[in-house]
Amino acid sequence: MIDYETFCQIKELKRNNLNAEQIARELSLNSRTVRKWVSEERYMPRKSGWRPSKLDPFKRILSVISKPIPIRPPRYLRVFGKRVLKGAIPLSKSTFEKSVLPKYRPI
Repeated sequence: MIDYETFCQIKELKRNNLNAEQIARELSLNSRTVRKWVSEERYMPRKSGWRPSKLDPFKRILSVISKPIPIRPPRYLRVFGKRVLKGAIPLSKSTFEKSVLPKYRPI
């Protein structure tokens, strides 16, 4: 894939009566790439397709642990500690205290 600047250079060199092979040599591109872009009237950037996230398999558990939980961090770690240590939930105790759990205040 080429950028807009390279596309303009290809068009300019083509207006100077260079063929695709000469343009390819000049710009260090493949001659098929040059032929493709010479035939195009305007620059069209590549459309990126949808790609799944690496976290998609964990969305369900992440949505659960991202909500405030009314239990203290030590209790949470007792309940979920084994999964945290195995890497299923890659968060540390300090992360829970800072972002997930509300501040605990004894009554």
